[in-house]
Amino acid sequence: MSKYEEVASDIINKSINSVMYIDDALLEPFETEAAGSLALSKGVYDSFKAEDCNIDFYKFKDSDDWEDKSSRNLRGKDMLILDWQLSASSPEYAPTLKILANAVKKPNLHFVCIYTETKKTSFPELFYNINSYFAAFPMDFIAEDLVSVKSLIEDAQLDFDEVFTETVIGHLKELMVYRQRSKEIMTVIKDEISKNSSEDLFKAIQKHFVQRIRTNK
Repeated sequence: MSKYEEVASDIINKSINSVMYIDDALLEPFETEAAGSLALSKGVYDSFKAEDCNIDFYKFKDSDDWEDKSSRNLRGKDMLILDWQLSASSPEYAPTLKILANAVKKPNLHFVCIYTETKKTSFPELFYNINSYFAAFPMDFIAEDLVSVKSLIEDAQLDFDEVFTETVIGHLKELMVYRQRSKEIMTVIKDEISKNSSEDLFKAIQKHFVQRIRTNK
C-alpha cells in the first residue's frame, strides 16, 4: 500500500462512525436461523465492532416498509452498505436503485458500499444499470427518443435491428459505464451505424440528440 493509500484509508476509517447495513438475508433478533443468515449477520457485526464502529441492521422486506423507515434509519449515518440483489423478482436490483436515489440526497451520508454475488465479469452490466438509472434524461424522454430514432430509420427504409445491432447496443452500454472514453466509443458507434446504414442516417440521429440536449439544458 502506497503512502497516499495509507493516508486515504486512515481518513476514511476515522470518518466512519455509524453505518446502516441493508440486506434481505439478515437474521434479525429472535428469528430462527431459517429466516436469515447468522453467519452473515454476525460476521458483519463483529468486523465493525472490532473497529469500534456502530452498525445498525435493516432486513429488507419491501420498498414500502423501507420508505416508511428510511429517514430514521439513515439519520446520522456516515456509510450505507447495501446488497445489490434485494428482490426475488426481476429486476432484482430495482429496490437497491430506489434506496440509492434516496440515500445520495442525505448530506450526512458520505460513503456507499454495494456488495453483490454478481460475477466480476458482469460488473460492467451492474455499472450500466446504476449509471442509466441516474442518467440525465427521465425514462419518458428516452421513450420519446426511441420513437424518433425509429422513425428516422424507417424513413431510410431500414429496420431498427439492422442499424442498432447487438454490437452497437453493447457500445452504447459502454458509453454509460466508461464516460471518460466517450469520444473514443462514439467514434466506434458512428462507424458501426454508418456501416450498417449510411453516414447521413448517423448524422440525422446525432442531430436529434444534439437538439434534445440543447432543449433540456
